[in-house]
Amino acid sequence: MWTNRSLLVRLWLLLFGMILVTLVASVILLVIYSRSQLLVEHEPGRRVADQVAKAFNNALLTTTDPNAVLRGFDAGLDDNEGAVTFESTADEAAGLAAETPSTSNVDGVPSWFVALLGTPRISDRFPIYLKGERFGDLVFRASMSADISERWLTFVGILTSAVVLAVISSVIAYLTVGATLQPLRGIEAGLTQLRGGAYDVLVPCAGPPEIRKSCQQLNELAVTLSQLSSDNTRLLRRLIVLEEQERRDLSRELHDELGPLLFAIRANSAALLDERGETERDSPPAVKLSQAVETLQRTNRRILDRLRPMHIQELGLQRSIDGLVEDAKLRAPGTAFEARCEIGPAAVDDVVANTIYRTVQEALTNVLKHAHARHARVQVRREPLGIVLSVIDDGIGLPENHALGRGLTGMRERVTALGGTFRLQRTDTETVVSCFVPAQPPTETTVVT
Repeated sequence: MWTNRSLLVRLWLLLFGMILVTLVASVILLVIYSRSQLLVEHEPGRRVADQVAKAFNNALLTTTDPNAVLRGFDAGLDDNEGAVTFESTADEAAGLAAETPSTSNVDGVPSWFVALLGTPRISDRFPIYLKGERFGDLVFRASMSADISERWLTFVGILTSAVVLAVISSVIAYLTVGATLQPLRGIEAGLTQLRGGAYDVLVPCAGPPEIRKSCQQLNELAVTLSQLSSDNTRLLRRLIVLEEQERRDLSRELHDELGPLLFAIRANSAALLDERGETERDSPPAVKLSQAVETLQRTNRRILDRLRPMHIQELGLQRSIDGLVEDAKLRAPGTAFEARCEIGPAAVDDVVANTIYRTVQEALTNVLKHAHARHARVQVRREPLGIVLSVIDDGIGLPENHALGRGLTGMRERVTALGGTFRLQRTDTETVVSCFVPAQPPTETTVVT
């Protein structure tokens, strides 16, 4: 549960928890110390009442007019705030004694707060004697209203401070976490680009020193990956160039060495038939030899064409692709082929042209062998940055979780080696082989940190 929370939520929970704990601790301390402080605060009043009672008793013992003393004493008690009162035995017998003031109802203070404080009732009685007999009591009753109101104001101040502190802490946490997470979002975006193969990423170095260090390391990693990618691309392109060169050398050897030998065998077999004056019906072995040589010559021409399609240099890439589509029509009359090439007159790099040609050739071969399609179309168009190729068919498509064969793997490797992209996807009714090949060789990308 905690691990799924964001950093901002975690920080808020910690701050609010600390504030809540502080608030609860403050209220507990307020309740504990209020009870003891109330007793201490009203103890001087009780001692004064005791001293007054003693002085009054002495005055009654020495006076010749007790009634006058009593009237003066009552008048003096009427001038105080009601904390000290006099109750005669007659009032007590008649049930007219004043009750201890209640602390449950204080103006402006909720009853729950009064109950929470548990305010004690502080009162005491000091007997008054007249002519040796108990005449009444001097009663001290502490009024808690002012004290409870003071504690309530203290509690309101603590609660207000906690709320204000929570708001301020929330704003500070939001601004701090936002400023901290902003560079982390940049790092996340940079890592996403790196995962996608965009090695020219540059993450701004901001935030605390720890995050700035991570940004610098990410930028250095991007520079390293960019250099490795450039070196790898150049190496793969070099391999393709060497492969094309090897194909040309091999095709030259087949053309120069095997071609004349096959022609000589065919010519000698024909001359042998003519010399002996035999017909094809009279000498089946010689005829079969001639037919085998003719088949070898056709196979040799097909291999030469796959190794080195000479018509790309002679006819151009666009007409060569049209030738591949026409050949596919002859080989599969039941499939409707369509070609749409928009390459233009501008020259295309030999390696790029061969890659496009062989990709179309391999894709059409897969359509003829495996797709069982009724319609297929080839789309090639030139864009400012390169050439876009798509071969689309409505065949049965590839089985689920089918691994790429040698043909598709070779197509992807050749396109990727030139810095392009290759995709094989299946829609509802169509299989699409698409790729993008840059028109110019990829150059090394420099990333500034």
